[in-house]
Amino acid sequence: MGSGDGGSGLFWGVVVATTIAIGFGVSILAGYLIGHFTGHETTVTAVVTAAQRPTDSSPETAVDTAGTPVSIRPSPAFTRAALAALPRSGWITNGGSTYNQRYSPLTQIDDRNVERLRGVWEARLDRSGIAAKYSGEATPLVHDGVIYTVTGNDDVFANSVEDGRQLWKYESGIAQEIDTICCGWTSRGVAIGDGQVYVGQLDGNLVALDQTTGSVNWETQIGDWRDGETITSAPLYYDGRVYSGLSGGEYGIRGRLTAVDAKTGRYRWHFQQVRHDIWDYDSPSPVVLWDVEIDGREVKGLSQPSKTGWLYMLDRETGRPIHGITDRPVPQDKEAQATADTQPFPDTPPFAPHEANEGERQIIQGIYNAQNRGRRRQRVQLAREMFEPFTNVPKVIKPGPSGAANWPPSSFNRTTNMIYICGADTFAGFLTEGPTRPEPGRQYLSSTFTLQGFGTYPGLLVAQDVTTGEIAWTRRFEGRNDACYSGTTSTAGNLVFVGRNDGELQAFNASTGQQLWRFQTGAGANSTPAIFEHRGRQMIAFYAAGNSLAGSPHGDSLWLFSLDGRLGPVAPGAAARPLQHAGEAGPSEAEGTEKSQREVTETPAAVDGRQIYLDSCSTCHGADATGGNGGPDLTTIPSAADLQAVERQVENGGGGMPAFRDQLDEAQIRAVSEYVVRLAR
Repeated sequence: MGSGDGGSGLFWGVVVATTIAIGFGVSILAGYLIGHFTGHETTVTAVVTAAQRPTDSSPETAVDTAGTPVSIRPSPAFTRAALAALPRSGWITNGGSTYNQRYSPLTQIDDRNVERLRGVWEARLDRSGIAAKYSGEATPLVHDGVIYTVTGNDDVFANSVEDGRQLWKYESGIAQEIDTICCGWTSRGVAIGDGQVYVGQLDGNLVALDQTTGSVNWETQIGDWRDGETITSAPLYYDGRVYSGLSGGEYGIRGRLTAVDAKTGRYRWHFQQVRHDIWDYDSPSPVVLWDVEIDGREVKGLSQPSKTGWLYMLDRETGRPIHGITDRPVPQDKEAQATADTQPFPDTPPFAPHEANEGERQIIQGIYNAQNRGRRRQRVQLAREMFEPFTNVPKVIKPGPSGAANWPPSSFNRTTNMIYICGADTFAGFLTEGPTRPEPGRQYLSSTFTLQGFGTYPGLLVAQDVTTGEIAWTRRFEGRNDACYSGTTSTAGNLVFVGRNDGELQAFNASTGQQLWRFQTGAGANSTPAIFEHRGRQMIAFYAAGNSLAGSPHGDSLWLFSLDGRLGPVAPGAAARPLQHAGEAGPSEAEGTEKSQREVTETPAAVDGRQIYLDSCSTCHGADATGGNGGPDLTTIPSAADLQAVERQVENGGGGMPAFRDQLDEAQIRAVSEYVVRLAR
């Protein structure tokens, strides 16, 4: 069975976009032209005035950060064929090519010698994006001996492949009060083309940088963060234009795949994976394109792993399921929620479990009991299936709102014809306590849900054969904070690379799932590598910076690996300790910290506060307060050691944190605040 050679198959005359609504994920560009649907499109060939363009932007006059003259060759205006070709000497798009397969055809590093892989160099990115609120999720781009990386603060760096030295950097200077972004500040990558580097920023600005100097050529605002419009996805350069999607959290967007004609914008088809979505089963994971032979017929397919735990595989020319999808009746609640009569069930097996068990029910029951101390409590029920509507009886539904698959991108291997999915076995308790009214322009969730800490869910690395739809193998990660939260990259050397929360970059046999190699990078490995050839050597570039949602160790390391590298692994968490969470504490707050610490004593209330914290706070801040499901590391925030400041924050919320005055009484707020101060000390 063959997979084809790429060609220019992405733009078959139809543009595929993912339109999504996410509670725990963010919008993914997925390598396709979402710009049409947002109504925003930026032309690369926009005129830049002489005043805007720096006079020293030529390669001959550029210097690196040490003042040494350097020569950076600008990228051309890449053709369609160049963007669709398999990556060899570089990695010029976020997904390796416009097929978005994250697949390398290189074989110098393979399943027989990968154990020899070592670091060539490690470069630090000036502590950018190292604070607890940031996430390092970007795949580096590589062109003509230069690696381009963006941090969670939207700062962009250019580093030499030869020795890792910094050639230039761009500091975004974005406002630190942005609070409409879910689950941490992040950027998933940059785009390059026509001599420029393009970056989408959290403040809604799309910026073009001179590729030789890092100077700003132009800046266009395509969204306003005050309206919940932020940019976290990597832009796409194609045909002289730059396309970028906007994140919206739960801001009224629905999850579906839509195809329109690339020339006219005319609608072609759409496929809705979940109808009337009340479970937060949207589709944040990037779409992957592939051409394979199935039953003697060449099929141009696309696939997308979903929060539902299914891999949806469609014919990208018609939008029809390749392996069959059956509409089935689902439980109803017509009066309260007008739920859909049926939902689409793929005929292929799910890559993650769908049925919650008694142990998981007991976990939710314990959290529910603690949250309802002093009030009437109910027995938590196991939902009959994942599409069961919410009622006033608490139910455990699986997968949970963070999903079986979230933003981490999958890869497709043209040798094995398998998709490699990075996911998790999640569950949650749902309860509706009465009618709610969404506030326009603000995040809205249709129910109260109870979660255990994000890091406690087992991670899943799954290989699924697109020709049969069957699961080839599954690796289940059961360790502490071991959700698979990075994405995958696969190679013709029969390898799959995946990052782990504890900081290890690992390689698995693509055919069997056997682990073959591991390397500790010193910070959470929550991104995917770029693989390329340089001066006859196959190399792997990887950005390790940690993740706010996963609560993994933070850092600012850019690594380069090869078979002749000499650097060994570093100690776990060796990256620098996170800085103060920007915007959370100023000098005046820090001055009062010592006094507040002296006033806090060991009291029975503080002991009770521990349980309240575990029930109400640990999902976001982690069990030990060092960061977790989007919350910052409290041990690095001076104001977290100020009892009065903590009480105000718990009661009133703010900065992305909900207010608890309606959920906790005065004594409970006092108790949990005292416990937070103890943790912060």
